[in-house]
Amino acid sequence: IAVTSGNYLAHNNLGLALEAQGKLSEAEANYRRAIELHPRYVDARVHLGIVLASQGRVDEAIVHYRTALRFRPDSVEAHYNLGSALVSQGDLQSAQASFYTVLRIDSRNVEAYNGLGVAYAKMGDLERSIQSFEAALRIDPANSTARKNLKIVRSMKNRK
Repeated sequence: IAVTSGNYLAHNNLGLALEAQGKLSEAEANYRRAIELHPRYVDARVHLGIVLASQGRVDEAIVHYRTALRFRPDSVEAHYNLGSALVSQGDLQSAQASFYTVLRIDSRNVEAYNGLGVAYAKMGDLERSIQSFEAALRIDPANSTARKNLKIVRSMKNRK
């Protein structure tokens, strides 16, 4: 990287490689350097948010997702990750808005349906949760996460 130290793409790509290896603090440093070199580079902001959220630094992650969305309002990845972060913080209505935005951009996004299902379940709206997981499974019948979540929510509903 010394040869391309001023190259934001090189720093972002190194961040991706380090993140994949689980070297999160090194990945974070490279994403931050990419952003320093190119403040409007959305991919680095989103991946920095992912790294921060995975370390429990959700508030910081949300700032980066929202900044990314100012630069690219149609970023599915930024909206989805923002929604997931908001679910983890209990801001379920805002999370739903993020997931619905993903679905307006990409109506076949299984992860967004899954996120909606989780948000609805946490709000106690088990019927809509089930509908969301079923929608995910109509798109991807083999999706194990949606299948597992659907089973859990149906079990919750049967106990009521």
